[in-house]
Amino acid sequence: MKILTQIALGRIFRQPLPRLGSTSFNAYRSAASIRSASEIEKDLAAKHLKNDPEYIIALLKKGRITLDFVDKKLITENVRVRQIGLQLDGLGLKLVPTHLQTRDDVLAAVESNGLALQFAKPEFTSDKDILKTAVLEHGSALEFVDKSIIKDNPELYFDLVDSAVRNIVGHALKFVDKSFIKDNPESYFEIVSDAVKRNGLKLEHASNDLKGDPEIVLAAIKQNGLALAYASEELRNDLEIVKLAYHKNPESLQFASFRLNILFKSNVTVDNSEINQNKSDSGSTFTNSG
Repeated sequence: MKILTQIALGRIFRQPLPRLGSTSFNAYRSAASIRSASEIEKDLAAKHLKNDPEYIIALLKKGRITLDFVDKKLITENVRVRQIGLQLDGLGLKLVPTHLQTRDDVLAAVESNGLALQFAKPEFTSDKDILKTAVLEHGSALEFVDKSIIKDNPELYFDLVDSAVRNIVGHALKFVDKSFIKDNPESYFEIVSDAVKRNGLKLEHASNDLKGDPEIVLAAIKQNGLALAYASEELRNDLEIVKLAYHKNPESLQFASFRLNILFKSNVTVDNSEINQNKSDSGSTFTNSG
């Protein structure tokens, strides 16, 4: 039956485009999911099809098109087309003029893709529900949060940062505002510590101060030895830290200091006092004592 239906529809589609409201036109709408890309392109070139909300909605729901392929007039004038399009592809918000954007539009967009926040009307980039939804969907949406919140509502900003960093999607630590880091060192330490314990490689986007903090770096390396790549130069020359990284993943040795790299490759056992003693001696060599 399914094959016969497809054959029948194929016969319809080989005919000239159907008239608006005709039986064949309704079949056209309902068969949006089996139209080829070239057929859809021809459809959208036909005025009575590209301006028909129900046909466009059928294509949107089947994932055959995004708002990028919908007539701009239809996007601005038909709320239903706009809403469905934004629910399926939040980045389509860039096609909706800011003066026409509603709170529902923006909320639908960030629920689909948190990064849609960058295209939101300014007044919505400080809306608590919209912001929380955005960072929960994509951590990097933190970049587009209205910075006035940091002073006006620091508790909300902390909550947004915490939620964004916990999100496995995105690089939220990269977008934590510097003024927040400076004014809230303890809170920031807590956020970074929690982040690297879940994913050591998040150390990459921590502040330089914390990249040089032994507690933070050890936590990161315990989770992933390759986090050594993002530790400060001083800690990459710390024997205990490099030992731990090497134990977790031998590949991490490439990120150790030149001095410790030679040491490990020579199978030499020394402690940090010996390394520090020879730190300024660029010509010193390590010999196997055992």
